[in-house]
Amino acid sequence: MFYIVDEQQRKIGPYDLVTLIKKLRNGKLSAEALLQNIEDPFGDPIMAQHHPMLREVFEEVQALPEHEERAASPAMRSYSLVFLLKQGLENLLSSQSLLLYASGFVLVCAAPLSALIWAKIALPLKFTASIVCVIAGMLALSYCLIAHLRQHRGQPLDSGLILQTMKEHRISLLKMAALIGCIAAIGLWFIIIPGIFIITFTIFTPLLITDQKLSVANALVIGRKRMQHIGWDNIGVIFGLITINVVLAPLVLPLVFTLPMTLTGLITIYDEQMFA
Repeated sequence: MFYIVDEQQRKIGPYDLVTLIKKLRNGKLSAEALLQNIEDPFGDPIMAQHHPMLREVFEEVQALPEHEERAASPAMRSYSLVFLLKQGLENLLSSQSLLLYASGFVLVCAAPLSALIWAKIALPLKFTASIVCVIAGMLALSYCLIAHLRQHRGQPLDSGLILQTMKEHRISLLKMAALIGCIAAIGLWFIIIPGIFIITFTIFTPLLITDQKLSVANALVIGRKRMQHIGWDNIGVIFGLITINVVLAPLVLPLVFTLPMTLTGLITIYDEQMFA
């Protein structure tokens, strides 16, 4: 397992060799990229081209004809909603443990919100309680996103490590959950579409905090810029994936299945396109 060390000396990852080779073949890992072995945290990073296995792949890519080499380094890819949902279903069938993470989100956020919709209590109290539920839901969603990112990168789904990651960034995650949770809750209460747009453009903020080691402010700014980078086609797909869960939220139970399916699609876009 290796971290990719960027120009600001931030460690991104870790990634297994299979994932690094995929990035290399897709033109998303340069020969000069610095890699830090996770088992040797105090050792000097090495250039990707100096790793024995990666060097062989670099030589294969360099030996390709020019038109094939361009194909190995594609432009920004636009995903379809159907393709990502199909991929999510396949992932769910192969890893049922993802249902447990989704169940946690349902218990923390979706079930209480659904109960509030039908509860006969004063509107101000109902509104305040819903904001608390959405804030808690943002933290639960952060946990799910980290879990799906680890799986996508071939890392073990270790609850202890996920909680440790969240603990290291607990202040930033709490600020993020409070800020985005309040704004999204207000948007969802009064006009649903703006609320979904807010979630769409901030959905990757927990990963930018925990994976890219950014502050909340920087995560929001860079997240908006990277969303523009991936193109409106992919933004529309992200909007669609989130809308599926928002529409099904009052029913609660379907979220246990749709949430891991849609999160798989979101992580695919994040890990393969956001920083391509």
